[in-house]
Amino acid sequence: MRLHIAAHPHTGNSILGVWPSRLLFYTHYHAELRCQRFVAILLMPLAVISLLPLALCAVSGLSLAVLGFISVSNGLFAAGDLFAVGLVALQVPRTATLRNKGWQLYWRGRNQHGW
Repeated sequence: MRLHIAAHPHTGNSILGVWPSRLLFYTHYHAELRCQRFVAILLMPLAVISLLPLALCAVSGLSLAVLGFISVSNGLFAAGDLFAVGLVALQVPRTATLRNKGWQLYWRGRNQHGW
């Protein structure tokens, strides 16, 4: 969660929340985001928790089962983020801006105005 929110622009528009009945932690950004920033926010935890430890093990020559387990487990938990990245990559132009309203994600092109 904190890794998602660390990638948000630091404008005071971020929320970190908990939905207890669904056992879900979430972050929400109330303003517009560029498409690339949105994808970076989604991929940040995967890169830091799953890929970085594996890269460090490869470079240092260490083989720690715990790091492998953490990396693979986080990769499984990141399935929703990876699915969202795929949807955005297939449906949204790279120059678009995005905005969440509830569970809906809206985008607009560079020369369009309004939601």
